[in-house]
This record gives sequence, structure tokens and C-alpha cells, in this order.
Amino acid sequence: MTQEFLAQHNELRQIMAKIETVFDWNDDDLAMLCRERHHFSKLFHAHVAAEKAYVLKALDSSATRSYEDDIRRLVADYSAHVTDWSPPKISADKAGYSARTRMLQGQFLQQMNWEEREIFPRLTRSAAA
Repeated sequence: MTQEFLAQHNELRQIMAKIETVFDWNDDDLAMLCRERHHFSKLFHAHVAAEKAYVLKALDSSATRSYEDDIRRLVADYSAHVTDWSPPKISADKAGYSARTRMLQGQFLQQMNWEEREIFPRLTRSAAA
């Protein structure tokens, strides 16, 4: 499972990089941005649900407490971002959207890097035991 989660992390990174390319956009790019946002959202929510269920089952609560809190906060931040930044608002404030999205992407990257460094090795050891 860890390899599957790593592959999903890489796909999420690729989508974020693609979204990053349209920050210097024209209005024709908004449709592509909306498609990528939708793709990211579907993958993100499916990934979080599967990863969280697996991690909470495989590891003891002392190892997962921080993970669970961080994931809950990240999902809440992401949900608020999507709710707040509708396509019309994005068009009206491209610079604001770009800045907020970059900040949120930084949170995603930080979380994924931490999971890969701290959680995934434990999952591998747990599966081997």
C-alpha cells in the first residue's frame, strides 16, 4: 500500500505543478484550471480516505495522533479554499487566487513530505512484522 500512496502523492504533485503553470493565465486557461482542480479534488479526497483508514488501522494511536490532526486541518483548509474560490472569483482576483493556492500547495507538499519521511517507513515496518 505504501507504494500506492507514494504514486498518489506523485500524481498530486504533478497536478499541482500543472495548476502552477496557469497562474500567468488568460481567461481561456480558466476552463483548464477548473478541470485540473476537479481532478485534484477527486484524487485528494480518495487518497486521504484510503490513506487515513490504512494508517489508523496499521499504526498505534501514539504514532497517528499528529497525522490525524494534520490531515483533518489540511482537508478543512482545502475545503474552505475550494468553497471560497469559485471560478468567477478566480477570474476577478487571479493574483489573490494564485497566492492562496501556492500557500495551500505548500501545506500539501509539507504534509506529503512528512508522511513519506515519518509515516510510510512505519507502515513498511508494520507490514513486514
